[in-house]
Amino acid sequence: MTPEEYIKAYTRGCSNELVHGGYHEWLTTENALAAVELARKETRDRLLYMLNTSIDNAHFFEQLDNYIDELENNKE
Repeated sequence: MTPEEYIKAYTRGCSNELVHGGYHEWLTTENALAAVELARKETRDRLLYMLNTSIDNAHFFEQLDNYIDELENNKE
């Protein structure tokens, strides 16, 4: 599950107003921290894959540059 999928799954689509007044957070601290941990794991797994499949240092850094470009282009 990507962080984006996690956030969508755990974010309410209804009003966040509570019955007795006030508002409930859309995303709890625990949910946000879990999303961050998912992103860390995804990045770690991708870097390990690149390291294990690189022919040499130049190839690794080429893959790393591509990954950075991908991350920058996927900003919302």
